[in-house]
Amino acid sequence: MLGKVRVGLFGTEGHQIHEDLREHPRGEVVAVCGFESDTVPDYLSNVNNYETLDELLMDDSIQLISFCSPFKDEQGWQIINALEAGKHVYAEKPCCLEELVLDGIIAASKRTGMRFHEMNACSFVQPYTTLRDLVQDGAIGEVIQIQSQKSYPWTDWRPKDERIDGGLTRQVGIYNLRLAEHVAGLKVSSLEIRE
Repeated sequence: MLGKVRVGLFGTEGHQIHEDLREHPRGEVVAVCGFESDTVPDYLSNVNNYETLDELLMDDSIQLISFCSPFKDEQGWQIINALEAGKHVYAEKPCCLEELVLDGIIAASKRTGMRFHEMNACSFVQPYTTLRDLVQDGAIGEVIQIQSQKSYPWTDWRPKDERIDGGLTRQVGIYNLRLAEHVAGLKVSSLEIRE
């Protein structure tokens, strides 16, 4: 049996995965970085708590880094640095805010052989799974166009700085893209967003 994947967590701005790894048979958290001391769960009190991303990247025991960076406009370059440091990456959405940076992430992943994956739990839950089954079974015929709408409330707890989570358009828009690609099995050829 293969050993557990050793995971480092960076940041808390998003859906960090530490609770999913609690007593997980195939993965374990071995380090955190960018966590306020009062946000580190008790069961992780014995893992390394690094001050900087550079320190996290230098930890040879870490195989994968889960990114929930404080600013998504910096996260893309941080991901590239992690891939170049020989770490696989799992990143909160949006993984970056510029297409050029996304191209850099993809190129770094190919060049280094390290895997990159943007967080995507929604494709494995309802109603996505049933919708995907209906499409694959041909129950609705050939999918040629998709229109979708998703919204989040504009409340005090939403970040007002788009650098933090990409803003409502880039943060929420990813769900619409995933509906098309993961449920309908289509590649997006054009996209129109209104905010």
